[in-house]
Amino acid sequence: YNPQMLTFPPNPRPLPGENLIQSPSNVSMARNTSSGELQNGEHKTNTHFMRKIPAGAEASNILVGEVDFLDKTLAAFLRLSSAAVMGDLTEVPVPTRFIFVLLGPPGSHTSFHEIGRAMATLMSDEIFHEVAYRAKKREHLLAGVDEFLDAVTVLPPGEWDPSIRIEPPAAIPSQEVRKRPPEKNPKEEIDEEEEEARQREQSGLSRSGRLFGGLVNDLKRKKPWYWSDFKDGLSMKCIASWIFLYFACLSPIITFGGLLGSATGNNIAAMESLVSGFVCGMGYGFFSGQPLTILGSTGPVLVFETIVYDFCTRVGWDYLTFRFWIGTWIAIILLILVAVDASALVCYITRFTEENFACLIGVIFIYKAIENVILIGADFPMNTSGGKPDCSCIPPAGDPLSPEAIHDWAQYDRKSCVVSNGVQLQRSPRTQPRSLFQLLNGTLAGMDCDKPEYVSDVFL
Repeated sequence: YNPQMLTFPPNPRPLPGENLIQSPSNVSMARNTSSGELQNGEHKTNTHFMRKIPAGAEASNILVGEVDFLDKTLAAFLRLSSAAVMGDLTEVPVPTRFIFVLLGPPGSHTSFHEIGRAMATLMSDEIFHEVAYRAKKREHLLAGVDEFLDAVTVLPPGEWDPSIRIEPPAAIPSQEVRKRPPEKNPKEEIDEEEEEARQREQSGLSRSGRLFGGLVNDLKRKKPWYWSDFKDGLSMKCIASWIFLYFACLSPIITFGGLLGSATGNNIAAMESLVSGFVCGMGYGFFSGQPLTILGSTGPVLVFETIVYDFCTRVGWDYLTFRFWIGTWIAIILLILVAVDASALVCYITRFTEENFACLIGVIFIYKAIENVILIGADFPMNTSGGKPDCSCIPPAGDPLSPEAIHDWAQYDRKSCVVSNGVQLQRSPRTQPRSLFQLLNGTLAGMDCDKPEYVSDVFL
């Protein structure tokens, strides 16, 4: 830093020198022997102190004062490009390298004086004046001040008696530790956005800008560990893991296979689920680079297959044919997404998106549960009247029957009534022997004959 001359505009107020004589700082200067001799032109160098200064030493001049033409404090720290002797400014003829000037309005003499003392303490520190020599901007000086404050020993003014003399240390601690560069903290220095972008790039969640570029990058990242993922499993320590993974894959396949068989009319049942689990598991493990990933049917798959099967049943389509084309179009769409690096959009999927999907699955399961309850009510309706259903078995017309036989015909339920030729009645009333009711062609009559039969059992 090169020193520059400071010029001030003319001030109509009294000359600075007139008020400076009455300021406390001027009184302290008047009591200083060297400053008094300087005013009288009788300044003499301190040769006794000069003998104790090593050769090549440079001085730092710290100047503080009060002036009446300033409303705010003005401070400047200067480093000369080359040291120069400032005449009688220093007590000894040592070239000056640093100059600290602090000027402010009257009334702050004590605080200015303490600031000057603090600055002198800073310049006496070995580490800080090395920082001052090499600093290129204001932030470097501030970093040096922070480092000094971290290493300095502070005495509270209310707990220390100034009359007590502090003994010097027996051994001066080494300053090499302070000269070491501080350990870098990546969390503080690296921007969060930059760190997030770097993590996305490492995980493959960033666009490559070329066709199938993301797939190529995934293959390059996985290539060094591809064979080791399989070879590391060929160990006796992994036998327990093999058995566990076998049953972990087999159990849900069989369980959901049975559920899928009930939901799809046995078009996709346990056997089909086993074959699909084998093909998908082996293919995914060999070609995707994830041999430990388990693929299989889950609750959402069961709901999806149920909806597709019900749709095909309503419109009269073949379920397996329609399901084949669904898989074909899914493969084509996935191929397009891989080509354009659409996997980069995964980074925008947050917990909110996952909870929405989970909520949708939960709503579907609740809907299916209510639907099953309604179907049970249709198959086994409730008897709200509490009486016997209005449905009786009428004997064939034209057959001579006794009144007892007609009465017993009315006691037959729907399971016992003969509705076709050649079929014998299955049970007889308790009041008549079975041989009396070997009749044919009985018919059901009544308002409740078309309704399902009521079963008084809560465990259906």
